[in-house]
Amino acid sequence: MTVKAFWRHKDVFVHKLKTMLVTDSALKVAMAKAMTSVNNLSIKSADTGGHRAPVCIVCNSICDTLTLAWIERKTISHKRLLLIGPILPTSVREFYTYKGNGQQKFMDGLLLSPHASWKTVKRSKDNDRDAVDCFSCCKMCLDHLSKAW
Repeated sequence: MTVKAFWRHKDVFVHKLKTMLVTDSALKVAMAKAMTSVNNLSIKSADTGGHRAPVCIVCNSICDTLTLAWIERKTISHKRLLLIGPILPTSVREFYTYKGNGQQKFMDGLLLSPHASWKTVKRSKDNDRDAVDCFSCCKMCLDHLSKAW
């Protein structure tokens, strides 16, 4: 390679480098995409103030925005016979006991994910008394529980 060819390639390389530098608008777009990804795979945790992955209270699977649903505590109560599960060692039963926010006494004997999230959902914007306690649940479990007697 001649000196002249080297400097020509160098100039092309420098030009490519300059065009690869991140502009403010490109940085904003990249950050928005990153935050969308974080938000699609996590929810704000009231316990820690940070974010955590939503986990189905029934099957213990991680939910994303496409599979995340919210199941009312009343529905869990009505379907509790389905959530008692088989006879298992005490250590397994103790592990699959939900003890977080929104927990009620009837939930003690049920096989529920200890990693599920809880939130209060208002059914109407005008009435604060119309709020219900809900837990993170995948759409498949919610559909199956809704169809079960």
